[in-house]
Amino acid sequence: MILLTGFLPFRGRSENGSRLLAGSFDGHCIGSTPIHVEILPVIWKGHRERLDELAARYQPELILSLGEGQPDRIRFENVGRNLARGHDEEGREPDESFLLREGPDTLQTPLRKPDITPERWPLVETEDAGGYLCNATLFLNLWAGRRAGFLHLPILAEHDREAYLSALRPVVEAVLQHNLAETEGQSMLA
Repeated sequence: MILLTGFLPFRGRSENGSRLLAGSFDGHCIGSTPIHVEILPVIWKGHRERLDELAARYQPELILSLGEGQPDRIRFENVGRNLARGHDEEGREPDESFLLREGPDTLQTPLRKPDITPERWPLVETEDAGGYLCNATLFLNLWAGRRAGFLHLPILAEHDREAYLSALRPVVEAVLQHNLAETEGQSMLA
């Protein structure tokens, strides 16, 4: 099973592109692998526990999380940082400036960016997922030993919904297919 996550709207927005895009995959499959979608609140309190509970419940072979980032690109995040900052939707700051007292400064995703050229926005690799809940989702999943990755999407509010989905669904499909193929190849060798 694939676990695909998005986020609820935040910072006064009426919608979050990650929720819209993730939701468009619910109940679908990549090959024969089913996709389950979960939408996360933009709240620091209990975030780690929510991720742990989802992983325990669904036992995904792959987790891809989506969030909104910059307006002009899709960012494939290679690195999660042990960093927490910014007010959440309840107006709270994280308890500390790091996610895990015992954790390393950074963790690298095992997922790989597919060699594709999206039509509307460039797909770029970055080494900095920020310090907000998107980064926290990536870092905490990696810390727990999960095969996880993160895509930052363009901000939906600046685009037509149907065009947004049409442009981004193939990118998410390609990331999932590419990384499932790697998993299947590894299990065949084992």
